[in-house]
Amino acid sequence: MELTATHKLLIKQLAAGRFLSGQQLAAELGVSRTSVWNYFKTLEAVGFEFHAVKGKGTRLKVPIELLDKASIEASIQTEKR
Repeated sequence: MELTATHKLLIKQLAAGRFLSGQQLAAELGVSRTSVWNYFKTLEAVGFEFHAVKGKGTRLKVPIELLDKASIEASIQTEKR
């Protein structure tokens, strides 16, 4: 299953492990809260686990560190020195 740019943005928003409300996520993503819920369901289907608390929001059960090409290359260059 291919994740959309919106799925990836949702993961990025939640990566730090903070609780974020569905309303806040919907506003940041420019979609409805129902759409946010559907994005969560898709992400659960590919292995992400979430923890939701009524009145507090939803977060990843385990925070993740997102890597990008530039940070990986910088790390490799640092190790070569």
